[in-house]
Amino acid sequence: MNNIISIESARVMICNSKPTKPKHLSAYELVNMIIDKELPITSTEKLALIVLARYTNANRDNGEYLAFPSFKKLSSQMSASTSTAKRAIKNLEKNGFIIKKQRFNEDENQNETNLYKINFSMLLTY
Repeated sequence: MNNIISIESARVMICNSKPTKPKHLSAYELVNMIIDKELPITSTEKLALIVLARYTNANRDNGEYLAFPSFKKLSSQMSASTSTAKRAIKNLEKNGFIIKKQRFNEDENQNETNLYKINFSMLLTY
């Protein structure tokens, strides 16, 4: 039996499903969930997702899982190069597992670390 569905099918399922209050998982529970799931991503992408999950702070008001590690920290935790970490993040974003938001500090006129939101609904489809 083939359990693989396309990304577009998963997005349609998410958009058409009735909203439910998300269960608030700790970072530890989120990491274990990612490890246990058979996700259609590479091992490097899965490792990047696990590292992001370790840095999440669950927003108790709306169930968002947000993290903002630097690429230096992310690549160090992955034992990978910065370019490998960036590629993994780019692919996770392209496939809908995370949403990346660039941040800029206007007071200091400089970039800050990116903000990453783990798409918990996408994880639940697998």
